[in-house]
Amino acid sequence: MVDVNEWEKANAAEGEHGPTTRALTRRLAEAVRAFGVYFKVGAPDECAAAVAILLFGNSGVTLPGGYTGEEISADSPIASVVEFPQVTCVVQHVFSLFANPL
Repeated sequence: MVDVNEWEKANAAEGEHGPTTRALTRRLAEAVRAFGVYFKVGAPDECAAAVAILLFGNSGVTLPGGYTGEEISADSPIASVVEFPQVTCVVQHVFSLFANPL
C-alpha cells in the first residue's frame, strides 16, 4: 500500500502526532475498513492503521496508538479485529485501489 510507505516516512520525519502523519493515519484506517476489516466497537483509527502497517509495512517501525506488532499481545491491533475478509477480496480491492487511488 502506498499510504503505508508515506505514513512511515511522515512518522519518521514528524512523529505520530504530526499533521501529515495524523492525516495518513486516517487514510490508512479508511482503506483498511474499506477492505472489509471490522473492529471491536470503539477501536480508533490508530488501530486500523496499525493493522495496515503491521501487514504491509517495515517490521521495525513503531505502530501508531501504542500498538505492538506482537500478535499475541493484548496491545496488538489484531486483538481488536472482529472480522477479516477473505484474502481474494483483499487482493481484488488492492488492485482496484491502484486503478482508482484514494
